[in-house]
Amino acid sequence: MTVQVQNLKGDNSPPSLILLPEQMRRINDITALMEQKLPGLPEYHNLIVNSNHPLIQGLDGIKSKIHPGESSDKDLYDLPPEELSSIPTVCGSLREAIKALEEDNQYLLAGDVFTKDQLEGYMELKWEEIHNYEHTPHPVEFMMYYSC
Repeated sequence: MTVQVQNLKGDNSPPSLILLPEQMRRINDITALMEQKLPGLPEYHNLIVNSNHPLIQGLDGIKSKIHPGESSDKDLYDLPPEELSSIPTVCGSLREAIKALEEDNQYLLAGDVFTKDQLEGYMELKWEEIHNYEHTPHPVEFMMYYSC
């Protein structure tokens, strides 16, 4: 699971969403057509946290007096490279996200939300997932090299 923090627009937007990426839906469709489940294929979901929602602002932004930033209605595909480079991005992989969590996790320990043992256990579990994911053949590799 990847976690993304975004400024969702609208007064009725929820504090968070859990989405199944399109590529995982397609992989699930392909494996269904093959009539078999590929071993070790992870269930990959995105958790999108709405930084504009009052609940999320209350958890982080208000306490640390951080402004979540202005909403943007620009089309990212049409931006010139110099303007695109100024837009902050999130981690591109679970590996990057866990490395960032290892480097900065003090905010999760504040207020006894999580204990250090819980965070270390979570990170250990995620490192196992990363190892399994990186050492499992992709469905395309499976079809190319292990076809029957």
